[in-house]
Amino acid sequence: MNNTGLNAPKQITENMIQAGVTKVRTPLIKMFLLGIFAGMFIACGASASSVAMHAMSNVGLQRLVGGCIFPIGLMMIVLVGGELFTGDCLMIMGCVHKKDSVLDVVRVLAIVYCSNFIGSVLMAFMVYMSGQLGFTNGLLGAFTIKIAMGKVSMDFGT
Repeated sequence: MNNTGLNAPKQITENMIQAGVTKVRTPLIKMFLLGIFAGMFIACGASASSVAMHAMSNVGLQRLVGGCIFPIGLMMIVLVGGELFTGDCLMIMGCVHKKDSVLDVVRVLAIVYCSNFIGSVLMAFMVYMSGQLGFTNGLLGAFTIKIAMGKVSMDFGT
């Protein structure tokens, strides 16, 4: 018996496999809604971190503040039990251990990916409609464009 309250790697793996088995059995509408919420929450964390750091000139401080605020989106996902694509990719362990079929995992990943996308687009629309991008005489909008351009300009390997 482990008295530390921490799980050994083997137990963590077994827990993740069981979580994947549960996700495969989750009703479509529930999975879809939890995916939309997760997409909105992760976009909310990203938006909040951009608001906090857009006018800072010190890049180190900017990254520190962004790194402290962005995880709030992840915390919201955990609190509601949301379905985030990046976490659901761990379902591959269930395939390796023959607990889930590849088709089931691909189905869940496709549903979650699409619903995360819908949630993030909804959040982006709300940010746009709120006028938030005009903060600090348009500096937040320019900062947002700079981040987006940096991300879409990366080569595949990066």
